[in-house]
Amino acid sequence: MTRYRATVAYDGTGYHGFQRQAAEHEPTVQGEVERALAKMGQPDITVTGSGRTDAGVHATGQVIAFSADWRHGVDDLQCALNATLPADIAVLDLHEAAPDFHPRFDAVSREYVYTIYNAPVRHPLKRMYALHVAEPLDVAGMNAAAAVLVGEHDLAAFGKSDRGPGDVRRILRALVRAEPPLIQVELEATASCTGWCAAL
Repeated sequence: MTRYRATVAYDGTGYHGFQRQAAEHEPTVQGEVERALAKMGQPDITVTGSGRTDAGVHATGQVIAFSADWRHGVDDLQCALNATLPADIAVLDLHEAAPDFHPRFDAVSREYVYTIYNAPVRHPLKRMYALHVAEPLDVAGMNAAAAVLVGEHDLAAFGKSDRGPGDVRRILRALVRAEPPLIQVELEATASCTGWCAAL
């Protein structure tokens, strides 16, 4: 068995997040990648990801890993996966990895981008990729508020109360970019903070 590391992008609109769910009828990105591998003669493979995403969340470059008994080259594996995966998931790159590589525990940081469509009238083509806010937003004020987030914080109040010490997160970067009518809030943290970042 060879360990592989891949970067995947996906449109999460039709999925219940990245992680496979207990209810098998709920489609997930992990489930689709594992299903594609099974169709390629690689059954019973567990794909691990660098983090979980909520239902409807998209990814431009999430790192995953899996071990497979693939007898062809790495490029052939990437091509076969992309030919088998649904159109809303793609493997952007794929490489052999160390046997103990784990995308979650070996990650140095994670980046999150939240997009706002700031215009008086909603745009139908933006509805799956941006939050519509009709009132004009103060980007300078948002940037000043974002700067306060940089550093180490106990974010227990934004998540489940039983998480304990795991609630502490170090936010490395927080800024707001405006390219009207789009505003993007960018956050980089040392550990997964999907729920907390969204609450912030």
